[in-house]
Amino acid sequence: MEKQNGRLCFSQGPGHRERPAPRRPGNRDRTAWRAQPSRPRPRSPSHEGKLLDQIHNLKRRLRLVRNMQLVGVLSLFCCTGTMFLLFLGRVGVAEVVFSVALVLMMGSLAISAEEIRISVRALDLHLTDLGKKREAGAES
Repeated sequence: MEKQNGRLCFSQGPGHRERPAPRRPGNRDRTAWRAQPSRPRPRSPSHEGKLLDQIHNLKRRLRLVRNMQLVGVLSLFCCTGTMFLLFLGRVGVAEVVFSVALVLMMGSLAISAEEIRISVRALDLHLTDLGKKREAGAES
């Protein structure tokens, strides 16, 4: 065994070298790009603007999801309180607390609907961009 080009290989005799793969028309040298240091692709100003819009959109959706969960948990807490009040025989107060629970649940569902609307719009924009890139790639 001997070392050639930084790799260990079995000796095939004196002066033996590995032959490079035959080059076919249209076949690029696939190893040449690995030797070059990677450079970031130039980004257009519109790309950076889209990234900032996506970050803003994600932050807004996170706020909505957090608020939706908070309002939903408060609603369930009020429902539990209602059961406790009914157990104690305080029907009038239980009705008020249960009404608050229903309003909170409706609020949570409204926030959820808004978050879904934003998500669908963001996915629609993303799919539109992918379609434009695919069309541009097919033309060239």
